[in-house]
Amino acid sequence: MQLQMWSNDEYESNYTPQPIRVLATPGETIRYTLAMSIENGMLKVRIKNGTSTTWGDFGGDHYVVSRPARVSDLSRYSTSLSTAKSRVGFAAHRVNKFALKMVRYYMNNQLVRVDETYQQLYPPAE
Repeated sequence: MQLQMWSNDEYESNYTPQPIRVLATPGETIRYTLAMSIENGMLKVRIKNGTSTTWGDFGGDHYVVSRPARVSDLSRYSTSLSTAKSRVGFAAHRVNKFALKMVRYYMNNQLVRVDETYQQLYPPAE
C-alpha cells in the first residue's frame, strides 16, 4: 500500500508504511477512512481506521501526506474531483472493486453533512 498526493498530473508526495506487507488473503477486503484537512497552512491527507485480514488495523498519525495548501479551507471540496482522479494504479487485474461509500463534512470538528452516495470507481460502473 502507498498513499500518494498528486496535484493535477504532478506528483507531490507519498507515504509507504514499513515494513511492506504483501496482501496474503484471497478475496481480501480492505476498508479505510481517508481524511483531508488544512492545518497550519498545509493540506493533509491521512488514512484512519483502516482494516484488512493481512494488515490488521492500520492508519493514524503516521499514515499522512501533506503539501502547502492553495486554499484556506475545504468548503469548495467536491467528491467529483477526487473520484475522477482516483484509480487502481497497479495490479488492477487483482482488484474486484474500488468504491467510495460515504463522505462526511466537518466544520470546527462538528459534523455538518453526510453524503452517502455510493460511487464505484473500479471497475467503471456501466
